[in-house]
Amino acid sequence: MLQFQFLNNALSDFENTIQGVWAPVLQAQGIQILLAVGAIAFAVYAIQLLATHDLPTFILGFAYTIVSLSVLHAVFLYSQDLATDMLNGFQALGQQVSGLSPTTLTPSGVLTQGIHLVQILWAAAGNASWFKAPTVAFRTAAMDLEHFPRLGTEGVGRMRQNLLFDRSSRSRPK
Repeated sequence: MLQFQFLNNALSDFENTIQGVWAPVLQAQGIQILLAVGAIAFAVYAIQLLATHDLPTFILGFAYTIVSLSVLHAVFLYSQDLATDMLNGFQALGQQVSGLSPTTLTPSGVLTQGIHLVQILWAAAGNASWFKAPTVAFRTAAMDLEHFPRLGTEGVGRMRQNLLFDRSSRSRPK
């Protein structure tokens, strides 16, 4: 069975880099950007107030800006908890949909399951078709010749039967 452990290692390295390097920088810079956006919004509403002398519009717009920035600030503060909860939620959903255990729902496990499924579908498609490729006959004949000394006349009969079956399946009309 194929093992793709490097995918699990890549995911682990990526998560560690996000949590250890990027997350603190993004949180600090994100809060500074929110403060700058809030200052710009206040300046825009102040200019609008001076130009239109419409105090209710200024209060409503400024309150909307403060509420929006407060929500974004909360998202920045609790982003790691939100990300962990989302990851665990999607993993639980994947487990319920697939019926697989959480230890199988790793990147390597999902790829291995996918390759296994493709092999099953490939074999089913090959067995369902009336045409067998010449490589199948060659592979079967080569396998029979490899085991010929042990099988004796039975091996020759099976090889002949396989070749006749493949030849007869190719002569069928389309």
